[in-house]
Amino acid sequence: EPPRSFIDTGAEQSMYTHNGEVRERHFETLAQLLRETDALGMAVEGTLFSHEKGPNLPAEAMERGARGVTERLKPYRNAIVQLWNEDSTEWRRLFDAVKAADPQRLVTSSPGVANVLGDDDHNAAMDLLTPHTVRRSAEVPFYEKGPEQIRMLIEQFGKPVVDDEPARSGPRQFGGIEGGT
Repeated sequence: EPPRSFIDTGAEQSMYTHNGEVRERHFETLAQLLRETDALGMAVEGTLFSHEKGPNLPAEAMERGARGVTERLKPYRNAIVQLWNEDSTEWRRLFDAVKAADPQRLVTSSPGVANVLGDDDHNAAMDLLTPHTVRRSAEVPFYEKGPEQIRMLIEQFGKPVVDDEPARSGPRQFGGIEGGT
């Protein structure tokens, strides 16, 4: 059994085969979502790989998958490609594959779990930043520390920052304030 209930934890549920080929059925689901959100004037950030899925595909297969998905995304300008959720394995190789397939594609990557904001090379390369800010902090509450981290990233790198950590920090079981936020 998968440890968590992610939709792609089964062997046949991933966007990619073991060789990194894109599964048409799963890509068509994504394409339909992109068409529907585009009609609503919305953008979608889609993550290519996630640290929860293990073992990871070999580097060559990940690169093939990143390139293949990006090629197929060309008609969908409302899609932002996030290379990783909570990891940075082969991020440069994947970034280069996406940009080679579609130089105009917006690319981001979450370099790690809560409070891992990425190193300078990673943050300088991305078109926008999607770190997970602090979830718990002994010295400053997360709802104060997170915005400080976002401000620092904006000032240092001069690009948009999208942080999904506050949504997960709200519930008490994930570090939120007793009684709710």
